[in-house]
Amino acid sequence: MKKLLLSALTVILSVQAFSQVTASFDFIASVKGNYPFNGSGTALVQDTRYYVRTGGFEIFCDGNTRWMVDTAAEEVTVETAENWMEMVAGYDLRYDGNKISGALIKLTDGSEVSITVSGFTESIPSSTKFSIDVSTLPDNYIVTDLRD
Repeated sequence: MKKLLLSALTVILSVQAFSQVTASFDFIASVKGNYPFNGSGTALVQDTRYYVRTGGFEIFCDGNTRWMVDTAAEEVTVETAENWMEMVAGYDLRYDGNKISGALIKLTDGSEVSITVSGFTESIPSSTKFSIDVSTLPDNYIVTDLRD
């Protein structure tokens, strides 16, 4: 589910030129296919860096490393950031004026992700939210580092 959602969000994020600004927005997502999912959250994006909060998950990515924090399970998975666009077979973006308001994304596994975006804002670049220092988490968190 998380990978499908990230693939879909990547489409939205890659279409805009966010290297000079930080974009933030709320989203509602629905996944149809092998791993059905309905959910909502918030995203903060700058270039290849992002922060996504959905349900009990927080996902931080500094462009090279991704930290997926499951607060309910008290677990963190650390991975090398991937190019999620490789999972995308096609997409159709929706606009409200000149801002993205949503998208329908088809993935290579046959899944379809529908995303509605609201509260889209752009601001001066910020680098404070795209990574997490796992040493600051409580001692009971389990950290699994899958990087090579």
